[in-house]
Amino acid sequence: MQFDFTPAEHRRVEIAKAIGIHMDPIGHKDLAMIISISIIYAFNLSWTAFMIKNRNYPPIKSKYPKLMGIIMVSLAIWFIGDLVLNQHVHVRGPVLSNCIWMIIWVRTCFGCYAVSATIALRSYALYCIFRRSRAFRGKYLYGSVTIAVIPAAALIIVSYSLPRHSSAYYITMIEMCSLSHLLRGLVQGVLWLTWVIHGCILFRLRNITASFNENREMAVSVISVFILLTYNTVILYAYPLYPTMTRTRLSETLLNHLLGTALWWYIMYCPVLMCAFRREQYLNEWKSKLVRDGLQKQYQMTRTDPFADSEIQPDCHPTKIVTIPRAMAAGLNNYDPRMSFSRHSVQEQSRVMGNSLDQQWYTAEDNQQCESITSDNCHVDDDRSNVVLFSPQRSHTQQLNHLEHMSSTTTVNENIGDLSQYNFPIPGNKNS
Repeated sequence: MQFDFTPAEHRRVEIAKAIGIHMDPIGHKDLAMIISISIIYAFNLSWTAFMIKNRNYPPIKSKYPKLMGIIMVSLAIWFIGDLVLNQHVHVRGPVLSNCIWMIIWVRTCFGCYAVSATIALRSYALYCIFRRSRAFRGKYLYGSVTIAVIPAAALIIVSYSLPRHSSAYYITMIEMCSLSHLLRGLVQGVLWLTWVIHGCILFRLRNITASFNENREMAVSVISVFILLTYNTVILYAYPLYPTMTRTRLSETLLNHLLGTALWWYIMYCPVLMCAFRREQYLNEWKSKLVRDGLQKQYQMTRTDPFADSEIQPDCHPTKIVTIPRAMAAGLNNYDPRMSFSRHSVQEQSRVMGNSLDQQWYTAEDNQQCESITSDNCHVDDDRSNVVLFSPQRSHTQQLNHLEHMSSTTTVNENIGDLSQYNFPIPGNKNS
């Protein structure tokens, strides 16, 4: 690639002038932009690789690292497409001059549309979890991915079906790819539709209770991209040959990729950097916040969590015993229903799991004897000022002689002053 004003470049500018097109030559400003954005993406992709490697770290896992990885790779592919469409490089050769491939496949479908659709999928995943209380898997995952692929496939089919002058085409005399007004409108329409759907999902998420600002992240992304799409649409229709002008092509490319990078880091900077520099400390702080907010289930803190302080046995009964600080048990009947260890939520979960509806629950304080309706004795020997909730429905062959000897009970015996160590599944939910 040449960025000097060569005789060949001078001839190209003169030909454009002869047919009534003002064309700024490809020069060192384009080269500086290419180097700058390439360095940014090298930095971004290295951190993306770190994120994928540590994808099971709970704060990263809660941000959907695979989807965020797809977004960053798609941003980099989008940049490659912009180099061709926005005339930052000389469009020569069989690959770069194949405008349908470079503009429709690379820039649009694998680039800007893939970014938009993946962000929308991430928002829909949050909607499934926080609004429908469903995991984003199975029919929810595959159905939404199928719907997201359909517009891209339709755009590719239409671009090949249209006549050459109505699709993406190559202008040989000035070595430039361009889009017809029809295809330009279809591309922008698909992008606008994706972000309008994203905005509708965000509206449904406006009042969710989330611990780590997920609704704010989505709001910032929607507002920012609406501004970007508005700018792009105005440029496309007000200046159809904007790539011929250095100022407009540079502003278009820089805005696309600086904003895309900023949005990605706005979502991922905290978990990724904390994983790198304050791994264990931040994990404890993260767990503490989940416990205070009562959102362990939504953030998938399950017994299979490899970072759990203690492994929960997979054969444990979902409603055997839960120990909580006495200070948190005040006014037990009026517990916030979001709190996973409240009497109300445990009984509701028990009904879902098919347990007995007339199940009785008891509380016991330090060093007291409690007797269940099955006549099994439970000796509570807890010197940490805790209160115990337990279900009388358990096997007669199991004796609760001492809490710390129980390998098949779900317990939380933590010091009230050290909430950061809490990590426990949702009582009554076998998937936790």
